[in-house]
Amino acid sequence: MKEKKVMIVFLSLIGLIPLGHAQSTSKPGSQEIGFQQIWSTVKKNASGLKAAEHEALATEIEATRYSRHWYPRLYLTGKAFITNDPGASFMYTLEQREIQSTDFSPSLLNDPKQQFFSQGTLGLDLPLFEGGVRVAQTKMGDKKAEAMEWAMKAQLFSHYSSAVQHYATLLSLIEEKGELLSLRKSVQSTIDRYRIGSRKNPVGYSGLLGLKNLRNRIDGLLSANEAKEQMSRSELNALALKLPKNWVPKPQRVQSFLSQVFTSLRQQKSKNVKISAAVEAARKKAESLSYLKNAERSRFLPRVGLFAQGDLYSGSRSTATSYSTGAYLQWDLFSAKNLGSLDQAEHQSAAALSKAEELHHQMEGRYQAALHGVDASEKSLILLDESAELLRKQTKTARDLFKNGSINALQLVEVLNRRADLLLNRSKVELELLQMKSMVFLTTARENNDLGRSR
Repeated sequence: MKEKKVMIVFLSLIGLIPLGHAQSTSKPGSQEIGFQQIWSTVKKNASGLKAAEHEALATEIEATRYSRHWYPRLYLTGKAFITNDPGASFMYTLEQREIQSTDFSPSLLNDPKQQFFSQGTLGLDLPLFEGGVRVAQTKMGDKKAEAMEWAMKAQLFSHYSSAVQHYATLLSLIEEKGELLSLRKSVQSTIDRYRIGSRKNPVGYSGLLGLKNLRNRIDGLLSANEAKEQMSRSELNALALKLPKNWVPKPQRVQSFLSQVFTSLRQQKSKNVKISAAVEAARKKAESLSYLKNAERSRFLPRVGLFAQGDLYSGSRSTATSYSTGAYLQWDLFSAKNLGSLDQAEHQSAAALSKAEELHHQMEGRYQAALHGVDASEKSLILLDESAELLRKQTKTARDLFKNGSINALQLVEVLNRRADLLLNRSKVELELLQMKSMVFLTTARENNDLGRSR
């Protein structure tokens, strides 16, 4: 009878799959997609990147427009009208160079008949000095264009980091799911073969309840895993917009993947953080506003230029031309709305510079904290992997002890529960490592070669 019980217990343990050998979780008909294909689709379709690109192009065009401030302005105007206004009738008749002696009759001067006139003007305006406003606007536009270029890079790196995080999260969740399914299969197989779990055997029955409780726990963890996987998949679909319906990431360990996509982190061991694209964008914006003071100062200075104008007049008597050419001076001696504009510009420039420096200090702090976080997470993963190996040996020992009756089912369940705990802890630390490496990347990335390569 004792040998029969031992055989039953032994059969119940056949279903226990060795730790670390997770089964495949890929669904039939699914399409494997590497990260580079995902990233190429994100770069092509992401609305945020398109918006940043358009903003950068618009700012570049604006800067080019400002740089043409010294070009002359050529203009053309024209009008045609009917009037019986005494002054207009006399002056437009004079512009035709057809004034006659009868036109000086008081009755005709005071009460002219209705007449039709037309006028066309071709003019040229060449500003020589505008108080420095156009020069300041040109420099401000150049710096603003540089700021938008850096802002576009920062947006690119932000989307890259988001894509990496969601893709790596999927890799981690899929690996976790495989381990959980393997563990569940092991537990279910034990339950199916367990034959001493009747109510008449309290110890055996308690072991059966423990196994079922562990199975229910694993089912809950699988449900949570599925929800997280769907969330990460939805986030990637929202970024890329056009991905196959049943796509899955190519199988790869998370740490190996991160070492490929964050290649610049290999050199990020110094205490001096690089100026990131986001900080560079803020600094260039502050520099652009520094020229705003010069632009506002020009409001209080004179404007000098040359002009030339040719006119064509036509009426009932004839058609004639005239011209005017010379220099002009324009100077606002007093304008209430300009009062305080220089102080306002100085405060705006100082505020932008302070914000840029604050962002730089924040990035430095986040970088140092994230760098320590990377080291801590990597050490924790090493310890967890060592613990997993120890747990494998413990499980083998527990199996032998259970087989010869030295421990009961509840004690075996406790070992298997530790396996589940270890899986959860490893996934948690792995995702923490992902967050820390992403932060290091975002606080230092400034050039396109900071983007890594992956399959």
